[in-house]
Amino acid sequence: MTLKELETLITGSGRDTLEIHLDIVRDIGTATVVLFAVSSHQGSDHLELAGTGTLVTLGNSYWILTAGHVWEKKLKRAAKLGITLRKETNHRYLLDIDTIIPCGLYAKSERLEWGPDVVLLRVPPEHVGTIEANKVAFHLKENQGTALVDTPYFEALFLLGCPSDLGFFTDNYAKVEIRGFLVFVKDHHLQHGFDYLDVDAYVHDTDTLKSFGGVSGGGLWEVNIFVSPKTGRPEWKWRLSGVAFYQFPIEGTSAIIRCHGVETIRKLLADCRTDKDPISSLD
Repeated sequence: MTLKELETLITGSGRDTLEIHLDIVRDIGTATVVLFAVSSHQGSDHLELAGTGTLVTLGNSYWILTAGHVWEKKLKRAAKLGITLRKETNHRYLLDIDTIIPCGLYAKSERLEWGPDVVLLRVPPEHVGTIEANKVAFHLKENQGTALVDTPYFEALFLLGCPSDLGFFTDNYAKVEIRGFLVFVKDHHLQHGFDYLDVDAYVHDTDTLKSFGGVSGGGLWEVNIFVSPKTGRPEWKWRLSGVAFYQFPIEGTSAIIRCHGVETIRKLLADCRTDKDPISSLD
């Protein structure tokens, strides 16, 4: 397989393309979790989809990277945080909100499309073992710009998230799907030290998917796909390149999703390493 044939395979629309997309998303998805705000109502738990998160490690700590408004508008006022750990299995895993330490930025302004809107939620140490047994966290580091592979490759971007339109919900039960979207960069912005990537996501099932609500906080992943010199088959390596926080209206089969990029993640890492105030709300 040549590099050109590989590009055609990744950007195509046939069954082979779908299968390789699913394989890539399964790999990246090991670090992705769905986030629920759980509150008590008349003696029973009430479940509300809050957004999507990415499990990451920073130093010796475990965190959930997500959008700031997922914490401020949904999780902060809940009693517990529910996260998904296993696929296709009924389960519940809850963390007390009072034990979670947030570190990030959330702008309380009318121009929500510019944020900043990103947060790291520190996972209490007593929960790390259970999470590690079911998921694989991504290790955050400052040198995000170093090369992933030393052979010719095709670069693709995948946005992972849990659209609420594709789920089934009752007061105390949810059946959800983490979906991977192959996206293309439409624009890049830099404002006040924060970087932004506007990515174009193709909406396959427009009859069902009317909004990207629930994808907020989902990871934007750079995937370097190359032809293995040993097998001649596609292989890939990946890294986290952003976090989604704002959706522009869907037009036809296309939606623009705004994500914070690598520079914003670096800024967040620096703030969280210095043990400053856990979260800053910008008016």
